Parts: sequence; structure tokens; C-alpha cells
Amino acid sequence: MAHPLRIEYPGAYYHVMNRGLSRRDIFLEDKGRESFLGLLSDISRLWKVEIHAYCLMDNHYHLLLQTPKGGLSRAMRHLDGIYTQRTLGGHKHSEIGRVLGLEKTSSVSSAYLRIKAGVEVERRIARKARRIEEELQKSQGQT
Repeated sequence: MAHPLRIEYPGAYYHVMNRGLSRRDIFLEDKGRESFLGLLSDISRLWKVEIHAYCLMDNHYHLLLQTPKGGLSRAMRHLDGIYTQRTLGGHKHSEIGRVLGLEKTSSVSSAYLRIKAGVEVERRIARKARRIEEELQKSQGQT
């Protein structure tokens, strides 16, 4: 099956998810997670991919990435390919087969991320203002 067309451009944000083939576990132990995190560091350095968030579950992962210079396909090929090779290391290919299924990627609007971040900042400012107001009222009531 061909990989679905992915829209790529410099500066884009992406939500990437990949699950183990047949929903099998892809992280069998902490060493596997550590290896995967090392590969995330590699793609960040080699392809200038910015990793904003990640979640590693037993049978899949989620990434929130930004590609200032584009090149998501190459970075993901490296990440998934090398991780699969390391996971299959020491096993006959026919015993395990493919580890990862077809990754799913969706573009995330940078405007959406800025709006969401702005809303969170506004909430924090509002909470801080309420605390200051409460403290001021307490201090005025005590004097």
C-alpha cells in the first residue's frame, strides 16, 4: 500500500502517530524507549526537526514536531527505519516481521498553536491577578 500524500513545507507543525503492526507492542522494555528517544535526538540534530512534545505508549507513539526547513519524510524514514532495525536486531526477520505500521501524520496549524498558547497565557495571567486581588483584599481587611 502506498504511503498517503503528505503536505510538507518549511515551518509546518505536525502531529505524527505510529502504531505497532497489528497493534503489537513496539516498546518491550525501557531500553527500547531510550533507543527511540536517542533517535528523536538524532532527527532533531540531522534534519533540524523541533520536537515540541512526545508520548510513548506500549504499542504506539505520538509526536508534535515542527520542521523549520521541511524534510519530515526523510526524518521519519530515519526514525522508524533505524528503530525497526534495532528492535529486530538479533532476531530472524521472519520471526517478528515488520514492527511498525503505516504512520499517520496530520498538519497542525501554527495559528492554532499560537492561539492555544495565548489562551493558556491569558488563563495564567487571570489566575495570578485573582490571587493578587485576594491577597490585597485580605491585607486590607486585616488592617
